[in-house]
Amino acid sequence: MIAVHLEHGGFAVGHEMEEASALWEAARTHAPRRIIPFDRRRFESLRSTTTVTTSAAVPSTSALSAHRGDWHDVPDSGHFLGRTDELQMLSRWLLEDRCRLIAEACRQTPQTSAELVPVVFHKHALDPHQMGFAAGELIAHVNYMLVEGRLTSEETDGVIRFRTT
Repeated sequence: MIAVHLEHGGFAVGHEMEEASALWEAARTHAPRRIIPFDRRRFESLRSTTTVTTSAAVPSTSALSAHRGDWHDVPDSGHFLGRTDELQMLSRWLLEDRCRLIAEACRQTPQTSAELVPVVFHKHALDPHQMGFAAGELIAHVNYMLVEGRLTSEETDGVIRFRTT
């Protein structure tokens, strides 16, 4: 996510490290699982090898303040206006449809994360690299459903299985 922000100019010019660190810490605060601390050296390495693909990089906060008053670090979000239909479609497609598949699979018999990957990502054969991404995304969906109370987890012999509530 931080790499995408860098690539598309999502951080204010001159405040990239500060904003990336704040984004990372927000994710750490709200993640149901433990996340390692922000790695400044890794970020610098990433920043030095990333080319911004858009000329519309977010201007510095001082440039933003000049045209809208003192809003401190609040980014300009005007480019998101009028996109509610697309946001709802993406939310339904990426979140709710996949959560529905997970809930249906876990309704009768508790399932492991490994058993759920082919349930959610069934359209194409996945190579090992893609399987890693799919497993990570699946775990994010399962964690979301656990937090929402839509799934419960049970451990037997060191294996965690999930059941629909």
